[in-house]
Amino acid sequence: MKFSRDATEPAFVPREFIAGKDVRTLATEVLAMDDEAFRTVFKKSPIQRAKLAGLQRNARAHEFYCRLPSTDSGQPSLTMRPQTEVSVESAISPGACRKAGVILYHNCGDACRRLPRMTMADETAPAPWRTIVASSLDWHEAHATFDDAVAGLKPELRGRRPEHFPHSAWELLEHIRRAQSDLLAFMRDAGYSAPKWPDDYWPSEPAPADSRAWDESIAAVRRDRAEIKTIATDSTLDLMDKIPWGAGQTYLRTILLAADHTAYHVGQLIAVRRMLDAWPAA
Repeated sequence: MKFSRDATEPAFVPREFIAGKDVRTLATEVLAMDDEAFRTVFKKSPIQRAKLAGLQRNARAHEFYCRLPSTDSGQPSLTMRPQTEVSVESAISPGACRKAGVILYHNCGDACRRLPRMTMADETAPAPWRTIVASSLDWHEAHATFDDAVAGLKPELRGRRPEHFPHSAWELLEHIRRAQSDLLAFMRDAGYSAPKWPDDYWPSEPAPADSRAWDESIAAVRRDRAEIKTIATDSTLDLMDKIPWGAGQTYLRTILLAADHTAYHVGQLIAVRRMLDAWPAA
């Protein structure tokens, strides 16, 4: 920039990880980062709000841009439909770029170039197989769903254990919730610590404290299920990667384990309801 000066205020001085590197080098190093390195490099930085996955998503976008085939002029050949026509050669500030409705991209050196905003649907939409993996958490093609199994059960039956059966509907519901929550925490939390088996995976009483406890448990199952679906469809995450703080488990294995575990106990929930003459739901 014509009137730019090096920053002297400590708060604005580039961190050692960033200083003196071009964008391609930074993108490559960001993509090689793990969670521990990310937290160390960007300690007390607003960048942490984007999380490593968000930063790596931007790095992959840059890599995609650098791989676009070049035209005779040396500029990338844009095969995606622009929403706003803009001359690539014209110099423009980031603020003006935003007003013009375009995205500012960095070249692999120090120069900036102005490019049209592009539709990246094919790049950001989850692959069909990811959608299938996510749908396995609550699909209804093979059997009744979790939502079917807990719907419309009368409060007086929620804590009743059928004769010759070890669990009540409440115990099975809470076990599903706790196990699924544990698997989600395992995938999300670098500081994960496994609960104690079996004490922490089952409620201490066969009946819920009240209807609110029953409803909150169901809501938590649905909320955590949605979070696991988000992981499954995150195109920036290789589901075959091993969870860094695990013992060899991959994200895909953990997602499938959550689906399989819930399905097993949904079957038990329905069996309990049958023995209590409470299936199907009214």
